[in-house]
Amino acid sequence: MKSAVIIIHGIGPLDRYQIQDQFAAELRDALNTETDDERRERFGGEAPPRQGQWHADVIWPPVQRNEQLEGVRPSAVRVHCDNSGVDVLQEPSVDVFEGYWSPVDKRQTNAFSVLSWLLRSIFSPIADTRIAAPGTKTTYDIAVIVAVALLVPVLTALSLTSGYRAYIGLPTNGPVPAWLALLVGLAGGYLVAQGLSRLVPLLFVPRVGRSVRRPIFLVILGLIIVGVTSYFAGGEYFDMFGRLGWLLVTTTSARLLLSLMIDFLVDRVGDIQIYATHNENERYYLLREKILQVVGDTALSVLRTKDGLLAKPLYDRVYLVGYSLGSSILMDVIVELHRLLMEGGLDESSWTRMRCFVSYGSSLEKTHYLLGCARPVSPQQVGEFKADLYSRLFSADQAALRPAQAATRPPMFWINYWYFSDVVANAIASYGRARSVDGPPPEPGVHYTSLNVRLPSPAGVVWPHGYYLNDRRLWHSQEGRRGLSTIVASS
Repeated sequence: MKSAVIIIHGIGPLDRYQIQDQFAAELRDALNTETDDERRERFGGEAPPRQGQWHADVIWPPVQRNEQLEGVRPSAVRVHCDNSGVDVLQEPSVDVFEGYWSPVDKRQTNAFSVLSWLLRSIFSPIADTRIAAPGTKTTYDIAVIVAVALLVPVLTALSLTSGYRAYIGLPTNGPVPAWLALLVGLAGGYLVAQGLSRLVPLLFVPRVGRSVRRPIFLVILGLIIVGVTSYFAGGEYFDMFGRLGWLLVTTTSARLLLSLMIDFLVDRVGDIQIYATHNENERYYLLREKILQVVGDTALSVLRTKDGLLAKPLYDRVYLVGYSLGSSILMDVIVELHRLLMEGGLDESSWTRMRCFVSYGSSLEKTHYLLGCARPVSPQQVGEFKADLYSRLFSADQAALRPAQAATRPPMFWINYWYFSDVVANAIASYGRARSVDGPPPEPGVHYTSLNVRLPSPAGVVWPHGYYLNDRRLWHSQEGRRGLSTIVASS
């Protein structure tokens, strides 16, 4: 059996194939370490004997594309079980694709626009809307967002005041003019801050392949420049060390401010600002439509891929996986694919092969709230239509993973993984009726659209939003709920 996974990345600048490679590598490792119970879960009963090891290899599948020249032809990473160079036929092979949209909207907004949009959405929305989440979760998320927003004026004030303290500490009758000593000292301090900003992330990656020589060289060079400047400016040794400290505080706080405004607000939160724009009169709306087109084209190319002379679909099942903002994008793509199906642009067999929607670290509740903030409440008929649509598209019943006949058009299984400490993610609550693994049992006769799985928040992780794929609890089955590897590699 051949399956395909289409994974859509989330916020932040990413390289092409980055999340595709990580997902495939983690899936391979999870399958190589699966338990006997997980193995039976994958096979839906008694499993065949273990043979070989799982591998992840780059392939070039016969994906249908248009006739125009393209910069990068889509490749996949195939996760398969290999026994002495021969594929184990009893095991499924999984081709992992990615919907890569990162370059579409990068650096199209600015920090002040993001900040004003964020604070306006929280404190003065147009419509009276709320995030469908418990009060403790909402309070935690707002506290983190406000703390980050307050860092901007705090770091700005710290940088300016420490720079002023360094300037007034320079003697006016020294061998070097005070303004020149300040500029040279700030340049050296910036080299120190820049070197540290490159050096610190390298401490959290494997030693193989990393190089710390250049960041260390920048730190040493910057310290030499700041130290020499402080010395030649004259004065007592205590004054020299005081100037040295103020110069380093100035440049470090300025570098942190720059990282906060560009790396976090513009490159990450800015993605949400752009995609949450539903006003067709705004420039951001065109970027949103371009993102949907890129991801939608990827999904269609995989669904329409044929194999052999009989033009049989290459993949028996297709799994849609959305991370962070990618889950919001993927939800809109699924709705558009359904519209295409109803209009006759997508055949029934392609639609019924989409058997599962996986969201982790999902921003669906946040984007739902932000959409409500930006416009008045939709008419009741619109809300009822959407609720009915979600109930027809999705199901919290794991039985929906089984292959379906084209004539039945059953809903696809939807499972959502999230952390409480992740300010981007929430349990799904606004897309039909949802239930949780650790909640009460399902009521008889009630159709649930999604299954929420709250993972324990990782200890000691500053930014848990980026930790999901590294979490073994995501991949392995625990406490009566299925792990991600048992879903996408099911037989």
